[in-house]
Amino acid sequence: MLEINPRTILNEVKDLAWLSSSIKDRLISVSKVILYDARDMVFQGKDSSENIYIIISGEIKILSLEDDQESLVSVLYDKSVFGLSFLYGKSYPHIHLAIAANSTLVLEIPINDILKEIPSCSDTKRLYGMLVEYYQAYKFIKRSTSLGDQLSPIFLIEFVSAFETKVYKDKAIIFNQNDEPDGYYICLKGQVEVIVEVKGNVVFRALLKEGDYFGELALTTNSKRSGTVLSLGDSECLFLSKAIFNELVEKEPQLLEGFKLLAKLAYG
Repeated sequence: MLEINPRTILNEVKDLAWLSSSIKDRLISVSKVILYDARDMVFQGKDSSENIYIIISGEIKILSLEDDQESLVSVLYDKSVFGLSFLYGKSYPHIHLAIAANSTLVLEIPINDILKEIPSCSDTKRLYGMLVEYYQAYKFIKRSTSLGDQLSPIFLIEFVSAFETKVYKDKAIIFNQNDEPDGYYICLKGQVEVIVEVKGNVVFRALLKEGDYFGELALTTNSKRSGTVLSLGDSECLFLSKAIFNELVEKEPQLLEGFKLLAKLAYG
């Protein structure tokens, strides 16, 4: 028989590491363990949710519903969390459905109870404020890179708060081939194009969209830009300067190793 300890489950969820131990203790009294059968609806909505949902065992499929067309967004397994965007005051552009793929145990915690507890701990309140402000950067780093697995959950929040947003008009040059490296970019909205030339001839083109990143070599080497990047239509990017990155590495050397891995995956 499966023994369920809500405190242990909360401690094992990295996405909730910013909650203080005392707050987790108090949340146990308002949490509920629910068993969903295959194809049961766990959640349906767009703008808000009453709970966050932590999968204890089983599998939940997240679907996006637009114009009566369903598309698979992700599949969540043990210790995954759904509903954090609502906790951080965000919403989805389309209706999202969370459906149990099989017999699934879920720990449900009311969002309002979490919000009531946050002010009781200054560190938790500070980290929560950072997540609210920088949630897009946090989400993209977690989804698009391996850094979420390599860095401590608390440092990851500190890291994403160092990004700034840059806005570009159509055909604006983000940087040119052979420029000195200035930092690392994540495409937040719109699209950008990468162009590499050799002796005046274009030898490589690539289209990058929301969630894609570029410029990672700038943070691990002093090599000049290997290509030109320009905006296709209006776009927004998250930007981390090389100077700030170096300051963060002083605090957490594993960050440098993480970016070396990103560069290796991208360039071999």
